Amino acid sequence: AAVALVVFRVISATEARRAVNLNVVLTIAMSISLGTAVSVSGLAVEMARVLGNVGDPFGDVGRLVAVLAATMILTELLSNNAAAALMLPVATATALEAGLDPRSFAIVVLIGASCSFLSPIGYQTNLMVYGLGGYKFRDFTIVGAPLTLVTLIVHPHRGPARPRYLSRISERVSDPGIGDHGRRVRLMEWTVHGERTIYDSEWMRLALVDVELPSGARFEHHVLRMPAEAAGVVVDDPDRGVLLLWRHRFITDTWGWELPAGRVDEGETPVEAGTRETLEETGWRPGPLTPLTRYFAHNGTGDTTFNVFLATSATYVGDPTDPDEAERIEWLPWETVRAEIRAGRIRDGMSLTGLLYRLCEM
Repeated sequence: AAVALVVFRVISATEARRAVNLNVVLTIAMSISLGTAVSVSGLAVEMARVLGNVGDPFGDVGRLVAVLAATMILTELLSNNAAAALMLPVATATALEAGLDPRSFAIVVLIGASCSFLSPIGYQTNLMVYGLGGYKFRDFTIVGAPLTLVTLIVHPHRGPARPRYLSRISERVSDPGIGDHGRRVRLMEWTVHGERTIYDSEWMRLALVDVELPSGARFEHHVLRMPAEAAGVVVDDPDRGVLLLWRHRFITDTWGWELPAGRVDEGETPVEAGTRETLEETGWRPGPLTPLTRYFAHNGTGDTTFNVFLATSATYVGDPTDPDEAERIEWLPWETVRAEIRAGRIRDGMSLTGLLYRLCEM
């Protein structure tokens, strides 16, 4: 519209340039920069915690009112643009801290920044009326105080919305930073809308999963589904050392030491699978197995589940029944195991996890 006024010669280019208030432009630019600094520096998060603590006794509505009140105070001291730029990152952090929809808090900031009722200096229109109408400063305070109170009561009474894509799994935590009664909400759970298979076999299944992110973005994610878990055993005999296999992996074209391990067959428990795999691959029957850990090897792309057990004894039965597993089988002392890890000759994920887990317990 401004360009059209110049093009059709309603006003001249000189008049258009004079009409631009550079002070306002600079104020807006500096306010945005200041708001970015508040967000990047971490001040927004700290301010959000303060506002959250103030509003926490009154629930979600209390948090909303706290943000609205803070914005209305700032807009009286600065300007509506500066208040909005400063409070938007704070409001967003407050919403995410409580597991609420940031859009509700953004709307509150926009309203609060525009509700400059208490003084003539917080809004340009106030200054225009103040000068032309011959008002006094206290006139704004007398009339504006009830309007401000009404805004604080009426606008947030329904409370902030809860985004449909965020999981509302709350947990009580003891955090010195926010007090023993602070509440944290796990916000980052993805929503699964469906899944379709693009390859399937008895060993693995490749699927495309329709997921929605907390931000609302939605796409298909490649996921590797494994029909069976795996089990491995750290056989740590106090007299012999650790039982390991030296073997080659064609996928990565690497040699390295590994724990005896393998797939849990149908009808087996992980303990039974660990015992069987150790006997088949090494010829040693492990003693009683105790759990070391159970973990997901790469849960960003698949659901492969590894069970790692500890055996502190083993009985030699005979040659391995599965001769294709390893070039040689040896008992290594822990000093050698540590050296092999540092040298990069133990790079298998389950083996590293099991051995390091055992080292942490020793």
